[in-house]
Amino acid sequence: MDDTRDIRAVIADLVANAADAAAQGKVNLDSLETRLTVSMASSVADYRQRIFVMAGAQEAMALTIEELTATVGSNSAAITTVQQAQVTTDDAVAGLQSYLVAVFGGNVAETLIRIENLATPSGAVSRVGIKAVASASEPNSERSAAFFLESVSGGISRVLFQANQMGFALPDGVTFPFYKVGNAVYISNAFFENASITTLKVAGNNITTMVADYIETISSTANFLYYTDFYSFSFTVTPGDKALIIIDSIFTITSSNTAQVQVTLNGTAIPGLSFTISSDAPSHRAMLARVFLGLSGTNTITVQARRTGSIAPVTATPMSVSVVRLLR
Repeated sequence: MDDTRDIRAVIADLVANAADAAAQGKVNLDSLETRLTVSMASSVADYRQRIFVMAGAQEAMALTIEELTATVGSNSAAITTVQQAQVTTDDAVAGLQSYLVAVFGGNVAETLIRIENLATPSGAVSRVGIKAVASASEPNSERSAAFFLESVSGGISRVLFQANQMGFALPDGVTFPFYKVGNAVYISNAFFENASITTLKVAGNNITTMVADYIETISSTANFLYYTDFYSFSFTVTPGDKALIIIDSIFTITSSNTAQVQVTLNGTAIPGLSFTISSDAPSHRAMLARVFLGLSGTNTITVQARRTGSIAPVTATPMSVSVVRLLR
């Protein structure tokens, strides 16, 4: 992993720069070093910690370098960590770098972690990067995965990934919907609720259409006269089918009171279909066209208007609910 040379260069540069500044009388420098080493035959275990504190007229820095190494013959494991806090007249920097490596035979596993926070008179930047690399003695065996986070004040925020596959860990297992071939990213399986496609290319004989099996639609005026009034509509689907639910109704309150309208599916509120109407906004159009997955058996859509104060009728004109079953 080429990046591993960077952390060694960082250590050398920071120590050398601090020593040079102290030698020129520009800063006051103090340091502390701790080292423990034990060995037997070809086995060596080593721990080394170096601490540097430096202060000048308009700059200050605290630096720690910690190294853990275990070696048996040609096999080894090591962790190197550098922590730096520094303030100058130009900027303030808080940074951390850790490099972990395990070597056994010709097999090498490496991880590099970098965190940097930078604040200047013109703004601030926060960056986090993690890279994992694994290689074996065979040619072309190296594989790497990485991600990078960056936030710039008043500018961009981004997340970058480097991997052959990108997956999600779900309660029922891991799925990998994205994978990379060359410079192209493929989606192995996807469902688009709403898509706008400029150019669509489909291989021959690879289009599967859904069959719409009409179930039921109701369109009528519904009056919610009392607090306990509700409107419900039940429909049945076969496990594995998808249900397209379409709702389009205008709810109006006829007094100065307030009403909370909520539409639920099997007792769970449907996102976007919970709203308030009052004298300030006496009407609201509720619209929905969404495909629901994972339904089976009998399902119930319920609409209820709960009001505050005295009886304040709410009218839905029309109360329009349609359900279409989509079959593969």
